[in-house]
Amino acid sequence: AAGAPTFGFAILNTTGKKVLNINVVLKGALPNATYDVWVNQDPGACPLAAPTKAGAVHTNALGNGTGHLRISVVIGAQHFWVSAVSGASVLRTRAATLTIKGK
Repeated sequence: AAGAPTFGFAILNTTGKKVLNINVVLKGALPNATYDVWVNQDPGACPLAAPTKAGAVHTNALGNGTGHLRISVVIGAQHFWVSAVSGASVLRTRAATLTIKGK
């Protein structure tokens, strides 16, 4: 959202084998926290009854942390977004459109 603080970024790419690689970088988030990382995929599973939990990112005393995660792509999905959640702290990317080879 316009004017909202930025707490890092996520890089999404596909392997061509129906796998999504996710690199999550948190900067200035909650210090010494564990953020569960969730991925939504659309169409075909948006929102999923339960979004795919890809893993977790742990932050240091400055609120910085990184994670390298992988999930299976839902058949038909073209739009993806990532959420990192630690208690009431919810950080979310905008949706990205990716071309999935080998559908």
